Amino acid sequence: MKKILLTSGCSFTHKEFRSTFHPEMDCTWDKWPELLAEKLDMDCINLGSSGAGNEYIYNSIVQEFLKTKTNRIGLVMAGWTQAKRFGYRSRRPNLGDLHGRQNEDFKENISNYPARDWSLSKLHPKIKFARTYNRYSSLTNKEKMPILEHVAHRSIGFIFNLQTLCSNYNIPLKHFAMLDFFGHFSEEQTVPIPSLKQKIILNSPFMNFIDEKSFIGWPLIEEFDGYCVWDKVMTSEEHGKLVHADTISKQDLHPNQLGQQKIADFLYKKIKE
Repeated sequence: MKKILLTSGCSFTHKEFRSTFHPEMDCTWDKWPELLAEKLDMDCINLGSSGAGNEYIYNSIVQEFLKTKTNRIGLVMAGWTQAKRFGYRSRRPNLGDLHGRQNEDFKENISNYPARDWSLSKLHPKIKFARTYNRYSSLTNKEKMPILEHVAHRSIGFIFNLQTLCSNYNIPLKHFAMLDFFGHFSEEQTVPIPSLKQKIILNSPFMNFIDEKSFIGWPLIEEFDGYCVWDKVMTSEEHGKLVHADTISKQDLHPNQLGQQKIADFLYKKIKE
């Protein structure tokens, strides 16, 4: 019996991904988990979900642990996404407790932007109605900093928790940031983003506890020689620009069939190093 490659992630991982820009397009090509499982001669469980945040990615893997015999799991891989994404609780029980997508089926308006996340209203007295974006925007730069730091440290905590879980069960782990971990932070912050990233990473309570051998691209940012897989695989090293031949279109920057293959090849190489 083959071992299982257990994966989770956002839309870059979602097996049933559909293009918002091109809804008529057939996107049923194999995604990187299926391609990688074939290379590794494993069965694949792909829990990726479009729009998912890091909480969903972590919890989906944990919940699968509870349903799967751990001696069957040969490798766990998480493609972490932007730290500012928050999950939604669905009205539909078949979607589980936490899901990443936003539409009329979701009753709790928890946004992927902390400015509109009700739970963050507890972090600052001025955010009494945190769903209203303008109230967050009216905060000073100094007042925004703790909120953004909280959001980032929260996601790094999920990274550490997954590492601890796999270590406790003696299950191999390879995880990585699929997208820019600090993506869209510039929309909320006037401090230069490189400075903000460095401050958050250096101040993280988990900074010295993430295993660099299991985390591909740690510590996340290029200023510290880290990276996300999107940057490594989908951009030209020569020109530093996005290679649109690897994306669905210039409008939809998700990887196409060639892009998914490149992601799988890159990860396979890192696993074998």
